[in-house]
Amino acid sequence: MNGIFAAQDGIITRSQAFAAGMSRSAISRRVTSEEWTREAPCIYRRADRRMTPPAELRVAVYSAGDDAVAFGPSAAWWHGLSPAPEQSWVNIPVRCALEYRLHRRVRRRDLRPDDVVVINGLQVTSLPLTVLDSADPSLIDHALRSKRVSMRSLVDCHRRNASRSGTPLAGRLLAEAGERSRAAARQRLITILRRAGIDGWAAHVRVLGHRLDVAFADQRTAVLVDGWAGCLQSHSSLVTASLDTAGWQVLQFSWQELYESPAKVVAEVRASLTRP
Repeated sequence: MNGIFAAQDGIITRSQAFAAGMSRSAISRRVTSEEWTREAPCIYRRADRRMTPPAELRVAVYSAGDDAVAFGPSAAWWHGLSPAPEQSWVNIPVRCALEYRLHRRVRRRDLRPDDVVVINGLQVTSLPLTVLDSADPSLIDHALRSKRVSMRSLVDCHRRNASRSGTPLAGRLLAEAGERSRAAARQRLITILRRAGIDGWAAHVRVLGHRLDVAFADQRTAVLVDGWAGCLQSHSSLVTASLDTAGWQVLQFSWQELYESPAKVVAEVRASLTRP
């Protein structure tokens, strides 16, 4: 029993107490003796534990039913992405009855199993869905740059939830994030080439209607970059095939390669420029 309280910020549910071997009368005695404090129907706090923000969120979620999930700012905080919000944000299924009202914001949405995770005993929206729900460009950028999520995971989550409210905005934010990352990747490529003393190239060149990030026209070598892995706007294989048919050699580097393996990038560029 003490282990449950320790793991759950001093909070326990009646079903957890039953599972631990307690009877209804044993629970009632602890409430009557003020050893436990009833915070909501079937939700109790050990009296010697303060009602902290984590405890408040647990009460809000646990009291909303077994399928309740923290979402929005509450989920972002639980994932360690942002400060604690002033109120608890709780998602419940569409047909779920909710009689007991706490200081919480409630959203009714049926979530897919892939979009729910359990962290420290609390159900919260998955990190990709939490990031998308935020509709905050800076939070999306932070999550991507810190590698908490990948662009592919965000895109997959966005597609799974295509019918949810806010989908068009999330789609625009994903596209903008992808383009920002590609712009940064292009600048990183240029910096790598300059530091390596490689010249004879031009940036933002159009060939056969395709915009090349960098082109070595004399050697007919095209260099393309992508933003975060799996980006929505990664270069299509049709572009590569079109250039290849026209006699161009195509090099393509990801965000990770440009930032983590610049020596590899330089070696591949040099090799392409000295090919027969």
